[in-house]
Amino acid sequence: MAKTDFLLAVDHQVAPGQEYYGPYNVILNHVFTFEEHYVVNPQPYPILQQAVDYPLEFLVMTLNSRVVMGVEIKRENDLVDKPSRRLAHTQVLDRFYMMRESLQIPVFVIVSVFGRYCRIYRYTQATRTAVPDFMSSCNEVDWDIDLATLQGRRRLNDVFDEVKQMTQQSE
Repeated sequence: MAKTDFLLAVDHQVAPGQEYYGPYNVILNHVFTFEEHYVVNPQPYPILQQAVDYPLEFLVMTLNSRVVMGVEIKRENDLVDKPSRRLAHTQVLDRFYMMRESLQIPVFVIVSVFGRYCRIYRYTQATRTAVPDFMSSCNEVDWDIDLATLQGRRRLNDVFDEVKQMTQQSE
């Protein structure tokens, strides 16, 4: 059994909606190691006081405190809810906007997560553009990286490799 399969299948005995925090923490710390000069910084990220959605955000940073990637995690069962998908989409774009002046990497990646399903967002510093952008769709199929499949794990790993390569080139 692959490590990711095990992590996603384990009954973590946590509050509903938080079952993926631990596995993503392990995966990110396995990929972005301290020995390679990365720190994974989990933190709650409340968007609005009235919002029922308080996602957990992982920021991947270099040891000199340069943020190089973000991962925002939501409950998997919210993926079927269109307003939840739209809110997740808007939150990522808002996060890009809030961080744009402090980014020190050519392309900043945020992985939007609903449980095991991921969607990749990229903000290009030179053009100040995000892909997908605000007008992009927010259909369930847009979160098309399924970590329960080998193909999905490879696709996410390719994104991690891309971030590491950009980090090394921009130092």
